[in-house]
Amino acid sequence: MPKSTGAVKRTKVKMNAAYKNILISTVLPLFVHIAITAALCLMMFATDMNIYDNYFLVVLSIGAACFISAYVVGRRVKKNGLIIGIIYNILPVTAYICTSLSLNSFKFDLRLAVLLAVYLTLSSVGGITAVNSRPKKIIKKR
Repeated sequence: MPKSTGAVKRTKVKMNAAYKNILISTVLPLFVHIAITAALCLMMFATDMNIYDNYFLVVLSIGAACFISAYVVGRRVKKNGLIIGIIYNILPVTAYICTSLSLNSFKFDLRLAVLLAVYLTLSSVGGITAVNSRPKKIIKKR
């Protein structure tokens, strides 16, 4: 009988490609939103800005996060840019809306409606842009 060395053979569990793509496409927008939101918060904290005076800056930066994350996911999926851009940005946008509602004692105001419209618009435009921007193939002449 062979001696047991106590080492256990570990097998790697292979993840299905579809699950891997869904996981990456879900986590990627969250990382983009977290990075841009953290940069904006650090900038506002370092310069002592007032959020109500710089509302345009907040809308612009979070709108850029929606566009960039929809563009990145759209480049991965390569179809249905309008729907993909909105679906994969639902989670971060919902977090922003819930945070805003909880900080404003659950009152829905015009500023939140404008933010929601900007987020949805830029998410869909980012997805459409990603699907329609394909790398050009270089045709070699003989």
